[in-house]
Amino acid sequence: MRLHAVVSACFTIACCCFLCRCAGRMPVTVSPESKTIQSRADTLLQKALSANAGLESIKGLGRVQLKQNHQTTSFRAAWIGKQPDKFRLEILAVSGQPVYSFATDGKRIYLLSYSDNRLYRRKASENALKRIVSVDMTADDLLDLLSGRLPIRPGGSVRLEEHPGSGDVLVIDGKGHDDIERIFLDADSGDVNQFERRNPSGKLLFRAVFEKHRETEGFQTPQSLLISNDEGAEIDFTVQQCWVNPELTADQFKLKAS
Repeated sequence: MRLHAVVSACFTIACCCFLCRCAGRMPVTVSPESKTIQSRADTLLQKALSANAGLESIKGLGRVQLKQNHQTTSFRAAWIGKQPDKFRLEILAVSGQPVYSFATDGKRIYLLSYSDNRLYRRKASENALKRIVSVDMTADDLLDLLSGRLPIRPGGSVRLEEHPGSGDVLVIDGKGHDDIERIFLDADSGDVNQFERRNPSGKLLFRAVFEKHRETEGFQTPQSLLISNDEGAEIDFTVQQCWVNPELTADQFKLKAS
């Protein structure tokens, strides 16, 4: 009797193990509705990525309001940029002459003070811009945003959060990095009106809000761009003039003291 009970128990366990293995091999069924949502997410992401894809260089003039450490500074500024990693911004005096210049040629970061002719130069890094403006973003990110492009890191997987009436959100989970990016779409037009990047713990690295756009030679470029984080730092661009695809040289992104 005992032998029969043992054999019966072993047979039951063996059947359970076999069924578990078979269950693990069974294909996961994806509903047609899920496939449709994923297809729409992929389509919307490609649309966002293709925006201003032909814009290779940019030149701008406007005003910048900078908030950090509970202080607000406003100044005129001029900037130039060339894809993928060259950017230069100059703070201008009332006369129009540069007071400070910040630049990167993709390899080095430069900061030049014209009043005392002092040049600071260091190797380009992910956090180089954060040391200047207190927002955790790169100069490449800023170049993309001022060019009307989204600084989406490659290789991530996208999913769609549907919010009827308030605008859908594309969520991009990073691959090769742990950050999470979100693209907020306007409820009426479907256009991108906000982009944000967060670290794995959910801390906001930066948020970019496209408040106004203008059409410049067939490209949609920002007329008003607000970049911020949750710690009170803000960079508010008001673009007064914009030129697309101007001729720029590599030497324009390397600063030298006179």
